[in-house]
Amino acid sequence: MSKQNKSIYSYWLAVPCLILYGLFFIIPAVVGLGLSFLNIRSFDFSQATFAGLRNYINVLSDSGMNIAIKNSFIFAAVTTVLKVILGMVLAVFLNNKMRTTNFLRTVFFLPAVLSSVAVGLIFTAMMHPTRGIINIALRAAGLDALAQNWLTDPHLAIFSVAFIEVWKWTGFTMVILLAGLQSIPKNYYE
Repeated sequence: MSKQNKSIYSYWLAVPCLILYGLFFIIPAVVGLGLSFLNIRSFDFSQATFAGLRNYINVLSDSGMNIAIKNSFIFAAVTTVLKVILGMVLAVFLNNKMRTTNFLRTVFFLPAVLSSVAVGLIFTAMMHPTRGIINIALRAAGLDALAQNWLTDPHLAIFSVAFIEVWKWTGFTMVILLAGLQSIPKNYYE
């Protein structure tokens, strides 16, 4: 096969990908954007009325939505910063040759493999206000003042959930950064 035929062949392989991308991403995004300008009260779209920007004004002026947006930004900022910092620390530490390097890499990466449902159930049980193992351990150690309502206190819950997210995905970030560190030639370190 000539070089020109290979080039044409590779373009024809891109066509199905573009069709699927348009079918599953572009069209739903455009339809969703169009529907956001309508008032729809039921699944009968014939009764839909044009709302203009009213739906966006209602959402952005709702105090509950403002809190949700604020919490989303807090969660994203806290988890991103902590996952990158902790992942980099672990990657630099585990980039060295030690006897336990492979074992520690596995231990730190293991939470990323766990099911999110299982992690949620485990941490819900651990952070229960009265029967959770964290509060029981704090009370047993005489640190009653540190026992908290980890998942029900509005000011603390976002950080508790962020901690769980960081615990689960720091190992994954570590693996990605470790791969980058290992691809750097040794002569740059000298």
